This record gives sequence, structure tokens and C-alpha cells, in this order.
Amino acid sequence: MYSQTLTVYSHILAVYSPTLTVYSHILAVYSPTLTVYSHILAMHTLTLAVYSHILDVYSPTLRVYSNILAVYSQTLAVYSHILAVYSQTLTVYSHIFIVFSQTLAVYSRKLYMHSQTCTVYSHILDVHSQTLAVYSHILAVYSQTLAVYSPIHAVFSQTLTVYLHILAKHPHTLEVYSHILDVHSQTLAMYSHILAVNSQTLKMYSHILAVYSHTLAVYSHILAVSSQALAVYSHILDVHSQILTVYAHILAVYSQTLAVHSHILAMHTQTLEVYSHIHAVYSQTLAVYSHILAVHSQRLTVYSHIHSVFSQTLAVDSHILAMHSHTLEVYSHILAVNSQTLAMYSHILVVNS
Repeated sequence: MYSQTLTVYSHILAVYSPTLTVYSHILAVYSPTLTVYSHILAMHTLTLAVYSHILDVYSPTLRVYSNILAVYSQTLAVYSHILAVYSQTLTVYSHIFIVFSQTLAVYSRKLYMHSQTCTVYSHILDVHSQTLAVYSHILAVYSQTLAVYSPIHAVFSQTLTVYLHILAKHPHTLEVYSHILDVHSQTLAMYSHILAVNSQTLKMYSHILAVYSHTLAVYSHILAVSSQALAVYSHILDVHSQILTVYAHILAVYSQTLAVHSHILAMHTQTLEVYSHIHAVYSQTLAVYSHILAVHSQRLTVYSHIHSVFSQTLAVDSHILAMHSHTLEVYSHILAVNSQTLAMYSHILVVNS
């Protein structure tokens, strides 16, 4: 009976020994795998730290480029505003230039008209001067004629007085002297009439001469005023010409300044495009690194889960191995006890025999 029991325990011990070997082998396999997964977990943790550091570095750089982009955008807006102001100023100066050009043309026309008026008045003054000379000559001639007729009138008056005296002394020659007296009286009356007419003509010509003299003075004054006006308009024309030259120079300077600011605006626009491109590249790079970081985070989570599962499995297998080892030790102890008991009974059997 004890021999059979010993056989059973030996069979159990033989069964448990391969099982223990299998569990030891599983434990030996799981331990390197767990080490590999721990190493992978450490590498992914390090990679995750590296990508997190890269992300931390790229984020401030991206903020810097965003700030630079904002500054260049504001600078571009300022230059655009300056360009608009210069354009408006250029428009205003162009309008002023046109107005001064038109004013200059008006003053030129007025200067031309006053020049013609001055020429006309000068011609009228020459004509009136010649007419005044003619009337002065006629007045001189009439004065000489009056001087001639006055002595004749005086002679005829004296002759008439003589004839009257002779008539008073010689009454018998009354008819002859009466006839002579009548003829001389008529001649005297005629000369008196001629003298009166010549006196009136002399007064008339003197009046015409005074009128022409006054007219000549008026035209001379008009000519002087027109000459002064001509000088004033010439001065205004010179001043406007100089102002027009100044505005033309200002217009040219503003045009050049506008061209320079347009070039600066174009350069800043290109720089803004470059920084916008850099910003877009950094944004895409940051998105890529963020995606890689998310993928590595997911992988780290998966590997952490696998590591946890393998750790739990290894713990369970280690516990089972420990239990089996303990059971094997128990059965080995029972086998030893049974073997000793069997040996004792065998000795007793030999002694009894």
C-alpha cells in the first residue's frame, strides 16, 4: 500500500516537475519581453520629451514671427496711409499748379490787352498832338490875320474921320464924298464884320485848342496809368511765373517722394509676403510636430498599456510558479517521508522474516 502511494506521489512529482519547467520557461520568456517593452517605453518617453521640447522651442519662434508679421502689417498700413496722404497732397499741388497756370494765362491776356490799349492811346495821343499843332498853327494864322485887319480897320476909321472932316469943310463935294463915305463906311462895316468873325473864330479855335490840350492831358494821364498798370501786370506775371516754377519743383519733389514711398511699400509688401510664408511654414511644421507628438503620445499610451498587461501577466505567472514550486516542495517532502516510511517497513519486513 505504501509502495503504491509512493508510486502515486512520484507520478504527481513527475507531472508537476515539467509544469514547473514550463512556467519557469514562460517566466524566462516574459522577463526579456517585459525588458524590451520597458526599453521601448523609455525610448518613446524620451522621444516624447524631445518633441515636447521642439514644440516648446517652435511655439515661441512662431509667436516671434507672428509678432514680426503683425509689426510689418502695421508698418505696411502706415506706409499705405503715408502713400495715400502723399497722393492727396500731390493732387492738391497739381490743382494749385493748374490754377496758377490758368491765372498766369489770364494775366498774360490782360497784359496783352493793356499793351494794345496803351498802343492805341499812344496813337491817339500822337494824333491829338498833331491836331493840336495844326490848330495852334491855324490860331497863329488867324492872330496874324487879325493883326493885319486891325490896322486896316484903324486906317479906314481914320480915313472916314478925314472924309467927314473934308465933308464938313467942303459941302459942295457932298455927293462925291457921301459916295466915298458910303463906300468906306460899307468897307469899314465889312472889315468890322470880318474882324468880329475873326475874333469869334479865334475864340473858337482857342476853345478847341484848350479842349484838345485838356484831352491831351487826359490821354497822357490814361497812358501813364496804363503804363503803370502794364508794369504792375508785368510784375504780377513775373511773380506768378516764379511761384509756378516753385510749385512745379514741389510737384516734382512730391512725385519723387511718392515714387520712393511706393518702392518702400512694395519692398515691405514683399517682406510681409516672405514673413507670411515663413509663418505658414512654421505653422505647418508646428502642426506636423504636434501631430507627431500626438501619435507618439498615443503610442506611449499603447506601450504603457502593453507594459502594464505584461507586468500583470508576469506577476500572475510568477505567483503561479511560486505556488507550483511550493506544491512541488510539499509533494517532494511527502515523497521523502513516504520513502523513509517505505524503507522502515521494508526493514521491519526483513527483520520479521
